[in-house]
Amino acid sequence: MAFGSFEMEERAPRPKKERVERTKKEHVRPVPPPREEPDPPPAGARTRVRVLLFGRNLPLMQEFLCSMNQNMGEALSTQGLAFYTREGETLSDIVGKKKQLEQYCWTFSDRDWTYPADEGADRTYTFSISPAGDQSRAVDLSVRCVTPGTDIGWEETRADALWLLCDGGLFFREGDRYLEELQQVLATLPDREDTGCPPVCLILSQLEHLDHFRGNGARSALPEETAGRLTALCREAFDSSAAVALIPVQVYGGMECVGLDEKGDPKLRIGQSSFYQSYLPDNCQIPGLYTLETLCTGERGDPFSDAPGGSLLRRIYSHYGAKFGNIQWKPDFLTEKGDV
Repeated sequence: MAFGSFEMEERAPRPKKERVERTKKEHVRPVPPPREEPDPPPAGARTRVRVLLFGRNLPLMQEFLCSMNQNMGEALSTQGLAFYTREGETLSDIVGKKKQLEQYCWTFSDRDWTYPADEGADRTYTFSISPAGDQSRAVDLSVRCVTPGTDIGWEETRADALWLLCDGGLFFREGDRYLEELQQVLATLPDREDTGCPPVCLILSQLEHLDHFRGNGARSALPEETAGRLTALCREAFDSSAAVALIPVQVYGGMECVGLDEKGDPKLRIGQSSFYQSYLPDNCQIPGLYTLETLCTGERGDPFSDAPGGSLLRRIYSHYGAKFGNIQWKPDFLTEKGDV
């Protein structure tokens, strides 16, 4: 695209001047005061946290990560932190999943939302957390997605944390093989008093046919009666002496689970009890923040301990205060400490 024209005029070359050799004394100029250089980022400015995410199938795990991406971005931005991804596959898969959900919901589809035949999964998505405006230091949250068909145990991955995605099958338990797989994983975890046990989250999704998060903004929450019912249901279905945090979440779209299909996967349907067009994810940031909090208070230490604006731990506590009204918030656990 043309932006204009330039007119050039030829001039006679300037006569060359004789080069004058000057002594160093003639060249002396006032020396400016030395500038204060910023301190270099500390060694190991990028910290990698490896999470093993165990789910029924890859699309279901992508739905959770799509929702986590939105909730983490919103929660951390209020604490002066940026949540982002630098990987093309992570970006394309997560954005693509959100578009699929939007297309299904916004076209008022009367078809069930179902999942394709299980093709197995062993895919890793990486997200990063940095102080706003400073990507020289970051926590890289590397989430490896595996399904029951993946022939690898969590202990072999040397993961820093274990997330178990418990979907709507929890409410239709008759003959659900996936719930049996979850129990087998839980049975392999060390006792909660064992310092070698990583943070473990049992993430409860697809609960919309029971209830949904209520309230506006950061203070939205499940009604206490619903939360108590979910905790009791999990303690009835699973058994473990490990410190397993129970974290209910609401994924993008807010569809209701209406049962399992012939493959044993959940069938979802646009709910009749909610305005799904504005049904946004909720609480999906908590597994990540709880994991980071647990690691920061352990041997790993706080990667932003000297960062301007405060440490990562302080910012997580600040979010807890805004979300739960208590900076010392703790989740419910699969087994209460006194019962172990």
